[in-house]
Amino acid sequence: PVSVEISQRLEGCKSALFAAGLMDQPTVWPAHLAEDVNAEEIEAFFSSGRDRPDGVVAASDVIAMSTLLALTRKSIAVPEQVRIVGYDDLPIATRISPRLTTIRQDFATGAAHLIDCLFRRIGGEESASIVMKPELVEREST
Repeated sequence: PVSVEISQRLEGCKSALFAAGLMDQPTVWPAHLAEDVNAEEIEAFFSSGRDRPDGVVAASDVIAMSTLLALTRKSIAVPEQVRIVGYDDLPIATRISPRLTTIRQDFATGAAHLIDCLFRRIGGEESASIVMKPELVEREST
C-alpha cells in the first residue's frame, strides 16, 4: 500500500506535468525502499528496451540518488540524456554530482504544526491537517 503522502506527491507531479504541457500520462513504476534493490530495478528498467524517458521525478531524494547511480552505471548522462528530480531536499543532495534538483518542504513549519496538533489532541481538542506548499530547488540534475 502506498502512503497518503506519496500518493499526494504523485498527484502533484502529474498535475504539474500536465499543467506545463509536458505530458498527459507519465509512466509510473513502484520504487523499493532498499537503495541497492532500487538501483538494480532502475537499471533493469533502462535495459528493458523500452523508450527511455526524458526525465525521472522520484518520490524521495534517496530514490533519485539510486536513479542517478543506476544511470551512471548504464553510462546514461544526467542531465544531458535524462533529467532527475528528487523530493525532500536532503543535505546530501548538494554533495553529489550532479547536484540534485529537488522539491523542498518547510520541515520546520511542518514540525511545529505536528507538535501543536499533538498537544491539542492530548488536551482533548480537534486539530486540523495542513498541506504545506513545496518549492522546486533547481540544481544540476535538470
